[in-house]
Amino acid sequence: MSYTYSKSLDYGGSAASGGGAAGNPQTITNLRAGYGASGFDQKHRFVSSINYELPFGGGRAFFRTGVMSHILGGFQVDAITTYGSGAPFTATLNSGVNSGSPSWPNRIAGRGKIDHGTPLRFFNATLCPVGATSLADGTSCAFQIPTANTYGNSARSVLYGPSTKNWDIGLQRRIVIHNEMSVAFKLDAFNAFNTPNFATPNAALGASTAGQITGTVNDNRDLQASVTFYF
Repeated sequence: MSYTYSKSLDYGGSAASGGGAAGNPQTITNLRAGYGASGFDQKHRFVSSINYELPFGGGRAFFRTGVMSHILGGFQVDAITTYGSGAPFTATLNSGVNSGSPSWPNRIAGRGKIDHGTPLRFFNATLCPVGATSLADGTSCAFQIPTANTYGNSARSVLYGPSTKNWDIGLQRRIVIHNEMSVAFKLDAFNAFNTPNFATPNAALGASTAGQITGTVNDNRDLQASVTFYF
């Protein structure tokens, strides 16, 4: 088992790593304002690998002899479990206020994060007009539109996307043919439980799907069968 706790900070994505959903600073005249978590930052990561030989068959705890020994013997199970925290993303304005230049909103008192957010509303993307903290119907806003031709005070990489989890499982049976010769039959299931890992949400405030997640970052379950001859 391994666990990694880490933090990566920079001023913008590079050509090699990409900016991810964190993107680059609003302006090159004040790079310090773009200092934040890297697009590839992952605060927590846990990986567990297991290889277990089932206790059946000759030389094992159960069914050491007889027909059942030949039927159940020689099996082993492999499993890899991976958990990771989400990637950072930056809230932007769908319609900018800087004549086509990138525009970030003003953030209201650290708002935006929702505990147990769902793909339909992962974070509070409610956007208020300049200077307002709520809409006419009383809905509380997390962000404001800044004054025209100014830069919003919301930070880069201000929020984090959903966490990821995955299980890869393999079942293998090895049969001895003669002396050092054996053959192994194996079935692997990648993303064995077909668990969807959601992408970062649409963070373009003012868009119809702002705050929503419309994609995943992993493949569906994949099955793989193989035969290996050892000699």
